Amino acid sequence: MAFAGDRLTGQRWSSFWGSGAIVASLLVTIPAARGLALAVGAFGGTWLGFNLLRALAGRTPFALAGPDVVARVDDALVGGIATSARWQAGRLDALRAGSVTWLDQALTVVHFSFFVVPFVVALAIWLRNRPLFWRLALATALTFALALPGFFLLPAAPPWMHDPERVTRIPHLVLTRWGVLGGGVGGADADYAFEPNALAAFPSVHVAATVLVLLASWQATRRDRGRAGSGSRWMVRLLAAAYAVAMSVGVIWLGEHYLLDVLGGWAVALAGWWLASRPWLRTSSPESP
Repeated sequence: MAFAGDRLTGQRWSSFWGSGAIVASLLVTIPAARGLALAVGAFGGTWLGFNLLRALAGRTPFALAGPDVVARVDDALVGGIATSARWQAGRLDALRAGSVTWLDQALTVVHFSFFVVPFVVALAIWLRNRPLFWRLALATALTFALALPGFFLLPAAPPWMHDPERVTRIPHLVLTRWGVLGGGVGGADADYAFEPNALAAFPSVHVAATVLVLLASWQATRRDRGRAGSGSRWMVRLLAAAYAVAMSVGVIWLGEHYLLDVLGGWAVALAGWWLASRPWLRTSSPESP
């Protein structure tokens, strides 16, 4: 029918309408597809809505302090010099000349895995444990809700933007070396098309999302403890823990976040996960402890 419509009208909409018909047919005829569509819509919609709101955070009159407040607190925490500046000291000129190490590249991969890993983990949990998936989805929504006030009230600049003389944006340099981006210094002028708001640095959502991956992975491997395969379950736990630690360290090393941003990310994720298990909030039974 879509093809016939194109022939009659001279338009080229058959691929659009045909794809819509295929998706609608799957949803109507396969019950599991409806469940997956609901899960994808809920989880993906949470992320989409959060990023749309996050994009507005730097343009509101609600800020309680300037964008340097987190930098000043971080300086106080670690003794007068921001953590990222301390870690990049002595190699800044080499970095800006394009000399990135294997560690810079590995942590950049970890940093950008934020756009893939939480969704892969959510899908894997949905396939194996629906109640736990919905707890993760609720915890994600609550974590984002707890993070948003920080973006609106404390629109904090990341290290690479606040202090470009001492901190460079290593992921920009790595992507430039890989040919993904054009040339340029990884300082205040370095930006990405998918970054909705550079002043939404506190708390770190990159860290919060990986902490939720850790908590969900830990919970997913509790049900069958004592049975065969305990080694693989511990491997999953160790990998999830290593991932959360690597992200927490990496965002500081790369010049993307301060230590206070990282601590804030852990705090909102732990709070969101705890709230998602409260009887007055959860929509389905969580995993048995």
